[in-house]
Amino acid sequence: MPSFFNVKLQKYRVILVCVKTYYYICVSYGDVTWNVMYH
Repeated sequence: MPSFFNVKLQKYRVILVCVKTYYYICVSYGDVTWNVMYH
């Protein structure tokens, strides 16, 4: 049981890291696009 929970937690962490990275890339890219378009 603990090992199953551990694997689940690990998967959740990987997904969380992916989401954070994706969000960070989107925000950075959005800022660049905004600056290019409006400045």
